[in-house]
Amino acid sequence: MNKNTIILSLATTILCAAIIGGIYAVTPETQEPVNGPNSHEWARDTALDSLDMLKPSSWSKQDTIPEGLIGTNIKTYTSGDLTITVSHNLNPSADFGVKVENGENTWDLWVSQDGTTQPK
Repeated sequence: MNKNTIILSLATTILCAAIIGGIYAVTPETQEPVNGPNSHEWARDTALDSLDMLKPSSWSKQDTIPEGLIGTNIKTYTSGDLTITVSHNLNPSADFGVKVENGENTWDLWVSQDGTTQPK
């Protein structure tokens, strides 16, 4: 093998390793994306703010869409005794449905796109 062949082989190996590493990279479930306005995370935090509850520093997140349900995205966030379920349909102007459960207490709220909340 000449020098160019070795360099090309090494470059190809490194490139393949980088691609495969990117495909199989795993992030922890507790890592949250940046809260954008009108996201599930935004609605979760807005509901907690309206209830004057402190936001935990980390969450476990799970997609909880029942089989056969079309057009609605449901995410459940858990931290200790606090469980929050946020649902939103595919209409971007629709309100978010937020259920907050903390021990024995439960609140069902609507979070509108402008950030106001009201009981369901």
